[in-house]
Parts: sequence; C-alpha cells; structure tokens
Amino acid sequence: MTDDVLATTAAKPQLDGVTGEYASKNELKKRTLKRAKKTATEAARAGKAAAQDGPSPVPVKEKSTTDLPVDRDAIFKQGFLAEVYGLRPSADVVTRFPPEPNGFLHIGHAKAIAINFGFAKHHGGKTILRFDDTNPDAKKEEYFDSIQDNIRWLNFRPHAITYTSDNFGKLYGLAEKLIELGRAYVCHCSKDETQKQRGGCDGKEGRRYRCEHAEQDIATNIAKLRDMRDGKYAPKEAFLRMK
Repeated sequence: MTDDVLATTAAKPQLDGVTGEYASKNELKKRTLKRAKKTATEAARAGKAAAQDGPSPVPVKEKSTTDLPVDRDAIFKQGFLAEVYGLRPSADVVTRFPPEPNGFLHIGHAKAIAINFGFAKHHGGKTILRFDDTNPDAKKEEYFDSIQDNIRWLNFRPHAITYTSDNFGKLYGLAEKLIELGRAYVCHCSKDETQKQRGGCDGKEGRRYRCEHAEQDIATNIAKLRDMRDGKYAPKEAFLRMK
C-alpha cells in the first residue's frame, strides 16, 4: 500500500503527547477540549477556595497539549504493556508480526505493527516478520511486497523474515504427536455445529457439549490426518481440533 493509498483511505493518526497513543485528528481535538475544560474547572475551584482564605489567585494559564514533550515510548512504560514486561522481564525480547499474505493490510494492522515492533525496540529486542503463507490459493507476490512496504512506511525493520510454509513438515509432525498424546483429533463438524458445541453465540444459547469425533481412537485420527495431508478431503470437510 503506497503513501497515496494510505492518505486517501484513512486520516493519518496523530500522536497524543499526554498518553503517548496515536489517535485520529477528531479524537485528539476532543481530548484536548476535555483536558482544557478540566483544567478550567480545577482552576475555578482553586480560585474559589483561595478567595475564602486570602487574596485572589493569579490566573492559571492553560497549557496546550502541543507544548508538552512527546514521549513516543510512553505506551510501553505504563499500563498493560508495561505490566506484560514486568511479569517476565528479559534482556532478549523477541516479538513477531504474522500476517497472512492474502490481501492488503488495513489501518487496523498499524496498531499490531506498532506494538510488536515498538515493544521489542523499546526493550532492545528484535521482531520477526513471519508470513503465515499456508494457503497457496490466496497468497500473491504483491501482498508480500505491500506488507513489507507498509512496515517500512511505519519506520520499522524486521530482524528476519520467515515463512510458515517452510516449516510445514515440522508442523505436520507436531500435529501427529498431539494425536498420539491424545490431545487432538480430526473433526468433520460444520461451522454451525462447532458453534453449538460451544454454547452457541457468545456461549449463551445452550449447554456446551463434546464433539462426537473426539471419541475416535488414535489410529483412526492418524489415518484421517494423513488423508488430509494427501488431499483426500474437500476444503473444510476435515480439520485438526484440540481436545
């Protein structure tokens, strides 16, 4: 996606100097007005209290948020992301951004890119760009190129670029291992049937119950998984499911 496309599809986010977050121009304007109102209210209260105790206070000059110093790493120093790092601090932070190369990225992906790359950069780590290219019918070279252009446009660089398809053999081996351990099975349920098993919409439409295919023995599941690998099932006719 080029700069021109990005400019026409969405307004460029602006940095909120107070919180360190990016927001739309309208949202930033609302925040500024709200802060100004809060400051004026607090000044009025302070003035009223001072008038009761002594001479009139010196008027408080409103400070514009545009005058505040900008801390682009503020999002990683406070709140949820700071708590995440605090749970498992590490000198070797590694994150990954795993897009599917089956289309162009949209504005929502910018947040994922900024968090994954920014978090690693803030802690002196690295980010791996991992293309989840396991659907050969959907991937196109232009999507691979566009995704990398978007990341560069946001001023980030991946430490390495990997492809899930390169590890297909390893992933398949792990799938058989899960079946042998009794942790996974091959399911033939439709999307609607699967949702009902999970209690329906938001899990509130009925009781949860187990899929009948979960009772298949290990040998049957292994045979079905190999049939999946060899293309003996139609798309969405069978899939590997955790117990």
